[in-house]
Amino acid sequence: MKEYNDDNVGQNGYKEDEDWSFIGFEELAKESREALKKDNGYKYSSNPVIEDYYKSIEEENKQAYKDYIDRHHRPLIPAEDGRNERKEMVSKALAAQLLLDSPVTYEYSPRLITFVAQRVDKALDLKHANFDQLGEAVENHQAAKNLMYDQILKIYKVDKPEEYIEKMKTLYDNLMPKQGRSDEYKAFHNSVGKIAKLKVGEPHFRAKLYMYTFDLMRNTEGYAKGKKSVRLRPAGRDRFNNSMDALAIMKKCVPGTGEMIDDIVDRTNEVRKVGKNDEYYVDLAKFGEQRALKASEERKQKELAKAKTNDKKLEKKMDNKYKAPGLM
Repeated sequence: MKEYNDDNVGQNGYKEDEDWSFIGFEELAKESREALKKDNGYKYSSNPVIEDYYKSIEEENKQAYKDYIDRHHRPLIPAEDGRNERKEMVSKALAAQLLLDSPVTYEYSPRLITFVAQRVDKALDLKHANFDQLGEAVENHQAAKNLMYDQILKIYKVDKPEEYIEKMKTLYDNLMPKQGRSDEYKAFHNSVGKIAKLKVGEPHFRAKLYMYTFDLMRNTEGYAKGKKSVRLRPAGRDRFNNSMDALAIMKKCVPGTGEMIDDIVDRTNEVRKVGKNDEYYVDLAKFGEQRALKASEERKQKELAKAKTNDKKLEKKMDNKYKAPGLM
């Protein structure tokens, strides 16, 4: 994606030489079992005949992606092309481009493109993208790439990375444990950890920050999706609350995610059938890293008090067991 040379690149806050391949969702693509053809460590055989053969296959593979992209751009038909039609065309064209540009070679597969396109649609929040700009993206591939970069910056730009990372670190240090929990909670837990462990200025920092934020959004929604009903057990409630803490931090530090986060919270309250005055109504203003810290400290205090009570019970039991018969 380094061919993109918008004059406003510097003004918008990202660098021309930044590695933007993250938006190709390498991690997500790997989830599709048939996707990975070969890894970065792949080397051609020293046999020139075999080498030429593989180069030929790669060229055919690239051409297939290019042809797919061409087929997904055409003159707009305003009367027929609503938002869903525009989203589908643009997301598939971008998915094919991203797979084509990827440093990992993926075998051409319409199924894989569709898989990645679904993630592109969601990650770029095309549901809320400018309708006219979506139309331009249908007609022109460069317009589609421009739309992609505009959406990335609109949604995932972090104004104060240090503050964002520090908040996530506080949250991560006070999350409920992931051991023995669901895969969804583990994925959420790991996503928070990735952001918490980022170092400002490390290689590809900006790309990682945006990618990890997307991953956290995806995994938080994935975990919360199955946990929208009222959780009766404390452990379930506490872990669900942690997911809301993460959303609260993102909404504050990554304001472009606001509409997507509001959708998640609104759906949660709708499923719970609760109003603002109900006990289980989710109000993000009450969540965040400080709530997580306070809840963690309260849990530790309860555990400490419980341990002391158990120690006293054990001590009393041992005293009674070993008292002299005449003193009983």
